[in-house]
Amino acid sequence: MIIDFHTHCFPDELAPRAMSKLSQNSGMPYYHNGSLSGLKDSAKKAGIDMCVVLPIATRPQQTKTINRLTLSVMEENKDIICFGTVHPEFGTKIDCIQK
Repeated sequence: MIIDFHTHCFPDELAPRAMSKLSQNSGMPYYHNGSLSGLKDSAKKAGIDMCVVLPIATRPQQTKTINRLTLSVMEENKDIICFGTVHPEFGTKIDCIQK
C-alpha cells in the first residue's frame, strides 16, 4: 500500500480561489484543482492508495468548521485520513470540534 502522508485540499467552493492565491503568493504552479476530488484523482493517477490530509486554520474562527469538515470527509472516504487543526490563537478551550 502506498500512502501520501502530506496532502492538502479545500472545500469545492473554496478551492479555485485558494489555489489561485497560493500559487500567486508562492510563485509556484499547482498540479490539481485543490479540491478533494482533485486530490483523489491525482492520487489514483500516481498509484497512491491512501492520502493523509493536513488541514490548516489560518484564522482562529476556522478551527471548528475545518475540524467538522475533516470528520465528514473521513466518514465518506475510506482512502482519506485527516488530521485536525488548531489555530495558535484559538484560545484555551480543548473543544475544537463541538459547537
